[in-house]
Amino acid sequence: LEEEKKAAKEEAAILAEEKKLEEERKVAEDDETARLDEEKRPEEEKKGAEEEGARLAEEKSLEEGKNSEEEAAQGEGGNESKRLGEEQGETPTTAEIKEDGSDGEGKKWFTCEELKKPIEGVDWSKREEYLSIDEFQSLFGMDKEEFASMAQWKRTTAKKKAGLF
Repeated sequence: LEEEKKAAKEEAAILAEEKKLEEERKVAEDDETARLDEEKRPEEEKKGAEEEGARLAEEKSLEEGKNSEEEAAQGEGGNESKRLGEEQGETPTTAEIKEDGSDGEGKKWFTCEELKKPIEGVDWSKREEYLSIDEFQSLFGMDKEEFASMAQWKRTTAKKKAGLF
């Protein structure tokens, strides 16, 4: 009877140790899976951002071709941004140019709301660069240098939240 109790205790200790080792293995496996997911996520987001950029470039190219054809057919010049806005059912902006917050390069500044519509001379893919220093800081919570140093996928996410992507 004494030996049976001792054997039962030893078996219980062995089972407890096996359970502990199994839990540790599971935690290590979960950690490894999380680490691999973290490594894969930026690659997937970068790929997604690149695909989105290619898609937007293709749409812009098609739109420019369409506008050129219309211009040739109508025999008149015109403002590409204005036509683009009209085709999208928007009224092109007649934003006043702000000179406050200039960095000395004579760059034109616009508000975030103004940049959500086509503006002649504004690079659609880099609209955040046309925000004044103060508006950029208030919109993104950082200065332009910090923003530029972020990973592309993080900049894209921030621009989406601000409505500039």
